[in-house]
Amino acid sequence: METAAAGTHASPMEMMTEEEYERTHGPKVLADAKAGRASARRVMREEEERFQARLEERRRRLGRPTITRADAALHCRPSDAYVIVDGCVYDVTRFIPSHPGGPDVLKALLGQDASNAFKDTGHSLLARFQLSDLLVGDLPLVERVRAQDSSDEDEDGDEEEEEA
Repeated sequence: METAAAGTHASPMEMMTEEEYERTHGPKVLADAKAGRASARRVMREEEERFQARLEERRRRLGRPTITRADAALHCRPSDAYVIVDGCVYDVTRFIPSHPGGPDVLKALLGQDASNAFKDTGHSLLARFQLSDLLVGDLPLVERVRAQDSSDEDEDGDEEEEEA
């Protein structure tokens, strides 16, 4: 049985090493991939800033009410429904029937912290703007628990390079 020459593969499904990939496609491809990841992170930061500005405007209109986790837990029925996402409390009562993932998705989280479920789903900026319109208050500072923010690292674990 013949062996494949260096840089070639017996099967198109075999993975190239990074060195083989760079030899075949050139260093520009790797640089372009890093630039693409940096651009995606920048867009995500900009979307987050717009979302936070919208939330802040809503807070100003509401007068910044504080709602404890215990108070939010009392709103656990489809006719009276709160969820907590990232320290903010939202009244999702009227949104339950029209939730794109189906009403059961929200019903399972009523009165609870839905932060992880919300993040894991990868909601769009439009979904986040819709959520901001449902804000009814914030958790007290002593009740806020936030997972470590890993936005400064890309999926390869490389620290994000700041742009000038």
